[in-house]
Formats: sequence, structure tokens, C-alpha cells
Amino acid sequence: MKQIHRKGLCCLLAALMLLALAPWGKAGAAATSDLLELEDCQLQYRGACIMEDADGKDAMVLTLDFTNTGKQDAAYLWTVLETGFQNGTALEAAAVYTDYATWESVIDSQLVNASPGETVRVQAAFTLLSTDASVEVVFQQLIGTKEVRLHISPATLSRETAANADGPNALLSWWNGSWYGWWTMTDCTGSYQNMEGQWWDICGTIEVGEDCTGTLTLWDEDYTQESPTALVPIRLDAAGAGEFGTMTSQGGWFTDMSLDSGAWVSDPGLLDYPQLIHIAGDYEMEDNTYHYDIYLRPWGVYWDDMDEAALPYLYHDWYLPMIASGNAMPGSIGQTPEA
Repeated sequence: MKQIHRKGLCCLLAALMLLALAPWGKAGAAATSDLLELEDCQLQYRGACIMEDADGKDAMVLTLDFTNTGKQDAAYLWTVLETGFQNGTALEAAAVYTDYATWESVIDSQLVNASPGETVRVQAAFTLLSTDASVEVVFQQLIGTKEVRLHISPATLSRETAANADGPNALLSWWNGSWYGWWTMTDCTGSYQNMEGQWWDICGTIEVGEDCTGTLTLWDEDYTQESPTALVPIRLDAAGAGEFGTMTSQGGWFTDMSLDSGAWVSDPGLLDYPQLIHIAGDYEMEDNTYHYDIYLRPWGVYWDDMDEAALPYLYHDWYLPMIASGNAMPGSIGQTPEA
């Protein structure tokens, strides 16, 4: 995800440069072969396929050989800007993951440096508006005026699977790892009555083995990973509304209350947003009760698709700077690495 945002900055820079050069620039020529020539690189088109992006939409994934014909080391990401068009509408760059455990994607290859004369195989991906209309891909050098165009018909492309969607490995890849979000209390009674509507940022880890059983650990702003808010044995099941199945608690505890087996059931296929876990439950301790909702997304994922009111409280001030610096999730919320 971070790489996609970085590419967006490159797109803005390239757009400004093209505007400045517009009176003197040349219109790009359509490619007459699969070899595309730019100022300091060559692109050899090796083919394309249809894959599913992170939102479950059809994406076209291109494979190219990037040859550095310049005089310095260069990576595709910082050399070439590619833009896809379908029926005159610009296509969005697609997030197509090859490994949900590490969040590796097809475009990671764009970061690999090539020495002068060296060739590196790279991929680019666009979310399609349809699989019927032809796609025009425009390649521009970020510093330069030349551009070349390639036309591809999605209807002629085969479908491939980016990440394994079958069996327990897919479940483990999607669920295992570090998670971040928030939780809130509603319908409060007794000693919790004054806490109605309060919420806290929360972090968590999911560790599940090949037998699809493991542990969910959660800690909010008042706790730590070593002294968590919740410690819950869980089981993953392939059955569910979506391709990533269901997570069910097998006991454990939340704050100071024990959980019955099956008290927590989370099915991400029922939610309107990708890469989101929702856990709901009811706390009851004599006359003191409240309902709670927990929302989690993988550490490192941007919440740009949600309204401001749905973001964790420390999302802007703590979380974004942490992931922008490439930091792993710490064991307490608000903690920053030592200088």
C-alpha cells in the first residue's frame, strides 16, 4: 500500500512536468510491437492476465521486462509512469497481493534496481471497469517527454490466482499477523453508565497454526502486549460469507470477564470494507453491563476508504507516522521507536 501512495506522488510530479512541457512535447505513438522504447529504458511487453484485487474486483496485471539503458542504476518505479485507460477513463492502480501474510504484491518488483544494461522483470496492475472494453496503457518516462502506448484486450486474457485462495494456507495468510483499530462501549449500565460511547485505539496479534487453531491477543491504550486487554484462543473455519472464512473464539477472556466458547464470531465477508475484522460482544458483571464493538485492520493498511468518524483516535497523530517510517507494530499504543 505504501508503494501505491508513493507512486501517486510520482504521478503528480509527472503531471506537473508534462503541463510545463506541453507546448513543445510530442504526442505518444501507439506501439507497433511488444518492444517499447523510452529515453533511458526499454520495456518488453511479456503478456497480461486477469487477477482479483484486494477488493475482489477484476484487475489486469501486466508483465514487462524493464531494461535500463541509462547511465545510472534505476528502478522501474522511479523511471516509468504507466496509466491505463478504458473508454477514455483513467483506471486506478490495483492492489493485487501475492502473499497476505507479508502483504507482498505484484508491483513490489518495481522497486528492484537495475544497473545500466541490466534487465529486471516487473509487473503493473489496474482495476478494470469491465472485462470487455480494450485497455490503452500509456508509458511515460518520469523525467522526459517521450511516451508510448500499448493496447490490450482483457477479453483475450486468461484468469490467474494471485494468492492461494484454497485450503487452510489462505486462511492463515489472511488472518495471521499484526492488527490495529479501535473499540467502543455502548448501552452502558451500572458503574459503566458514565462511559457510554467512549472508545480506545487497540492493537492485536493473530497467531494460528496449520491446524487452524491459535490465539488472538488484544491490547488498548491502557494495556500492553505483555499485559493485554484480551487473550482468546480461536479457531479459523473456511466456511463463511467470503473467501477468508470465519474466526470463532474458543474461550479466553476480555478485560476481567471470561468468554464462553463461540462468544466471538467474526466473518469479514459480511462487511462493506476489505481487510476489516469486526468483533462484537456483551459484558455482564452483576448489574454492570455494556455492549462492545472492536474493529481491526492489518497493521500498515491505510484507512482512506472510511469516513473520518470511523478512524481510530490516534490514526493521524501516531499510526500514520509509524507506518510511514516503516515501523513494526509496537507492544504498547503511543510508543515510538527510540532515536
